[in-house]
Amino acid sequence: MRHLKYFLYFLLILFTTSCIDNPCKNANGICPDTFESLFRIISKTDGKDLVYGPTRIYDKSKIKVFSIKGADTTFANYEPYRLVKDGYDSVLHFYFSSKVDTLFIKLSSADIDTINVSYGQTEGRCCSFNSIRFLNYNNSGALPNYNGTVEFKK
Repeated sequence: MRHLKYFLYFLLILFTTSCIDNPCKNANGICPDTFESLFRIISKTDGKDLVYGPTRIYDKSKIKVFSIKGADTTFANYEPYRLVKDGYDSVLHFYFSSKVDTLFIKLSSADIDTINVSYGQTEGRCCSFNSIRFLNYNNSGALPNYNGTVEFKK
């Protein structure tokens, strides 16, 4: 019984100090917002990947993700990302530094699509922060952004 008391005391100390040196907070002690998504663009008819693999029709090096606010155009950073845990060879990973309501994805010179973005609070290990909650691709319905890879059907 005596050892159980010390063990519980140890767990209490471990739990209360686990958030002191918090890796999700920045240098100012604030949890930064994170605006990123992993997604694939697939065929609406047969589910095949349109950016990667043998059935691709878009060149990943020419894809641009951007937003427009007034006269300013902001390009989001994006990169191919190998995501073996979801069973995909590669997905697109985009991230940007501030909130925007509408993103555009230029797949080719003649093909530009719209992504409407919704935000919400996400609970981290020791803090909460704003993040993308839903993505609506070409007004096809809101897709959750917090369950792994989002599949845009085209």
